[in-house]
Amino acid sequence: MALCLLLCLLSKETGLVIIAMALIYLFWFDRQRLLAFTGIMALPVIFYLNLKLNAVGLNNSTGIAQIDSLSLWGRLLTVPSIILFYIIKFIFPYKLATGYYWTYPTFSVRHVLLPLLIDLVVLALLVVVGVELHKKHRDDQFWFSFSLAFGP
Repeated sequence: MALCLLLCLLSKETGLVIIAMALIYLFWFDRQRLLAFTGIMALPVIFYLNLKLNAVGLNNSTGIAQIDSLSLWGRLLTVPSIILFYIIKFIFPYKLATGYYWTYPTFSVRHVLLPLLIDLVVLALLVVVGVELHKKHRDDQFWFSFSLAFGP
């Protein structure tokens, strides 16, 4: 497990988020294994941080993309378009590239409001389908139940 999580860290930095989620899960549901997991993961995390420090340092902001220079407000205005872009590329993966460098730092109906409305419609459809599936099938057929996660 530690080797797999180390490989996850080496392939993408979000491996740290996965390790943090595992720690939170163990803290909530299985505290007996928390100390053992922390001890097992200490060496791979230290190894990864050492590699990162020696390679690029802790803060490796390159400033290549336009979004790097935007304020928080400009980034938030770009988010609906980015989410819609990924929804469309997931359904119709045509003309894919290794990087996309565009932003919409000012409010507009075409680039902010319309994508936001479409994103909300897609999210609402997913919630409706999930609720209908949950009503149609018994609770014991699901791998995750909200009643188990959040209590009665």
